[in-house]
Amino acid sequence: MTDELTARVAGMDIAADMASKYAVDTSLFDALVDKASSGGNSESATPAAAEAPRALKQRLLQPDDADIAFLADRLLQRLAEGHGECMFETGYEEGGASMELNDEDVITVEATLTRVASDPRIDAFVQRLYDSGAASTASDGVTHARAIGDKPSKKSAAGARVANFLVRRRPQRVEDMLEVRVAVVGNVDAGKSTMLGVLTQGGLDDG
Repeated sequence: MTDELTARVAGMDIAADMASKYAVDTSLFDALVDKASSGGNSESATPAAAEAPRALKQRLLQPDDADIAFLADRLLQRLAEGHGECMFETGYEEGGASMELNDEDVITVEATLTRVASDPRIDAFVQRLYDSGAASTASDGVTHARAIGDKPSKKSAAGARVANFLVRRRPQRVEDMLEVRVAVVGNVDAGKSTMLGVLTQGGLDDG
């Protein structure tokens, strides 16, 4: 009887030693469970829950300070690649989706780009070279030129627009000037001024 009791006590001691040796610390697991059950906070937010980047249309039409900095960095990169000038095309997002711009949006985009170009790091001017809405067709089927600076028309306000802007650094020296001289020769009414107007302004010459 004494030997049997001694064996049982020895077995209990061995079991206790094994339990203490291979004990699992559940404190970390309990803390994680409590944190998850509490609903989480800003520190536990996953990257997927982060705010999605703003579309280019939003950056151009409703810019904040972060958008202005984003556009300035983009212009700086393009100006460096273009040796002082670049074309900024609007009308489509980077993924190919249409921005569905109207007349007022194009004017706002030009104002935003002008604001960005006034950054001392850029110091450039902005000129609208092409505007798909620069010409409108009247009810009689005749296409009439509409100057780029005209006020928005209600008829074309609902249509999609595409506009391209030239951004060029202001020359600091004579050597920095980018100048192209074009000589146009032709008879009267041959279309000399009309061609130059289309090439430089994206619209018909207004006389």
